[in-house]
Amino acid sequence: MNEKDKNIISTLLNDDCLTSTQLTVYLAMYLILLERGFSDRVFISRREVMQLSRINSFATYHKNIQHLKRLGYIEYLPSYHPHKGTMIIFNFKIS
Repeated sequence: MNEKDKNIISTLLNDDCLTSTQLTVYLAMYLILLERGFSDRVFISRREVMQLSRINSFATYHKNIQHLKRLGYIEYLPSYHPHKGTMIIFNFKIS
């Protein structure tokens, strides 16, 4: 793990506004970003993130995405296309 990843994770863990579910959703999306080799944005599928973060409810998924968006951790740009996926832009807050 490089220094940037350590700082991002440390920032997340020290943010009292994040619940454990929001943290796992963020980390699932971040893992997808790292696996695909992108720097700050990635196309994701809801199913993939829900599976990685072990969320079973669409409502829980969307509630946590909206909270991460409100806190400024991500930008959420849905495509509404079944095969394209939703674009997530990470706004890295590094303390």
